[in-house]
Amino acid sequence: MANQPAYRVPPNLTGKADPDVVDAIEFHDMMINEHEQAFAALGNQKAAVTDTVKSVTEVVQGSSSVAGVTSFNGQSGVVSYFPSLGAVNNQTGVTAYTTQASDNGLLILVNDASPVAVSLNSSISNPYFFFVENQGAGTATLTPSTGLVNGAASFTLLSGYFTITFFDGNNWWAMNLPIVPVNTPSVAHEWLNSYNASTGAFSATQPAFADISGTVAASQLPNPTTSTLGGVEAVSAISHQWVNSINTSGVPQLSQPAYGDISGTPAPILSGATASMGGSAMTVGQTITATATVTGATTTMVAVCSPQTYPGAGFVWDAYVSGANTVTARLTCTLAGTPTSSVYSCRVIQ
Repeated sequence: MANQPAYRVPPNLTGKADPDVVDAIEFHDMMINEHEQAFAALGNQKAAVTDTVKSVTEVVQGSSSVAGVTSFNGQSGVVSYFPSLGAVNNQTGVTAYTTQASDNGLLILVNDASPVAVSLNSSISNPYFFFVENQGAGTATLTPSTGLVNGAASFTLLSGYFTITFFDGNNWWAMNLPIVPVNTPSVAHEWLNSYNASTGAFSATQPAFADISGTVAASQLPNPTTSTLGGVEAVSAISHQWVNSINTSGVPQLSQPAYGDISGTPAPILSGATASMGGSAMTVGQTITATATVTGATTTMVAVCSPQTYPGAGFVWDAYVSGANTVTARLTCTLAGTPTSSVYSCRVIQ
């Protein structure tokens, strides 16, 4: 085929055959020439397309973006290529890692009991993205070398979570997605009442009566006449006693509660004592004072006092809270004389 001429020269049949036959032969030879010339042109075009495809393939295999491609799959512009798409970069046991250009499109796996620091390398070019999965107990923290991530200085990736991280050329964008919620074992008589999206943990509490919907049917109540179902026998009230048990016959048992049966702690007794006052002669209407420290006393409380040694006839005493934690005791003379010196005990009533 390659050795044949580019076109055929039709034979000269003029005067040798019927004119219509001559025309038909000449038209046939002309069409053969046009077909051979068309095949030759198609061969040249095929070779040109083959060379172009080979060139584009070589460029794509060596670069993440191909500026020389003007259209691809009906789209025009630069064609982006992610050579690591679908690959896994396993960093198990590593507690510090800096992302690389080769991480574009792949999954970075971190897995360690200690915290893991992931430095986001902002010197790479975009488009750029990757996945990070935290399979370890330690929290992974993603920190850009420059710029921000989600508008903040760093991004926390909890245990059991993964993120898709994108770089726009200046800042980073990530999202925290749980792989599975944190395991929450069942607790008798408790239910799950809330979920913390930040930790992936559920919390459980025992339901109260207000948490139960509907009403109790009469058939669900025990029969009070049936002792085996806990029918309770009537019992008269006894002063200062309470029901502390019910025996198998349904009879309540009463007893007086002891201090150990009472929850909480009683209010403390607020008391204190003054220094000695008296021992010197006093005139009628004269008052002398002494103070006592009583921790917890306030001016809204009532105070009383009493001498530890009787001062004698013709003297009266009283007390009041004169300031925080302070009680003032007073001794007033109603009949001239010398009161016996005494310490005064003070008590504050709450």
